[in-house]
Amino acid sequence: MSTNPQKLIIAKDIPIMLFAGEFQGTLLQGVAAAVLLMPNGRRYTVSQLVSVNHKDEAEYTALIIGLKKANQLRLKTLAIKGDSDRVFNQVNGLTPVTEERLKKLYRVAIKSIRTFEKNFLRMDIPRTKPPGVISR
Repeated sequence: MSTNPQKLIIAKDIPIMLFAGEFQGTLLQGVAAAVLLMPNGRRYTVSQLVSVNHKDEAEYTALIIGLKKANQLRLKTLAIKGDSDRVFNQVNGLTPVTEERLKKLYRVAIKSIRTFEKNFLRMDIPRTKPPGVISR
């Protein structure tokens, strides 16, 4: 059993987008997903299977598909939360994007983020495994 209870995430004043990407190296496949939590309690989920060569590509894709959904909903303000150090640091300009495979995804993400009047990008969703899940 986990001794660290999960924190409930509620969109009080502004919509919140949670994003995550996963990658299976041997198959060169992954999944990208985002959930938009609206202040009125409504939730929107988007996901996509992706052919990628690295986990960071799946993370960027998750961010991008979530931002596209937020734009479709015509949101003006968005709190963005994820758990990828690399994506967080690169999108916030703290570290440069040096890998060619990420440069296009980075540009698409930045262009999408700039469409919002206000955005808050934070990396504060810790990656934890649910009780009973065994690492292999």
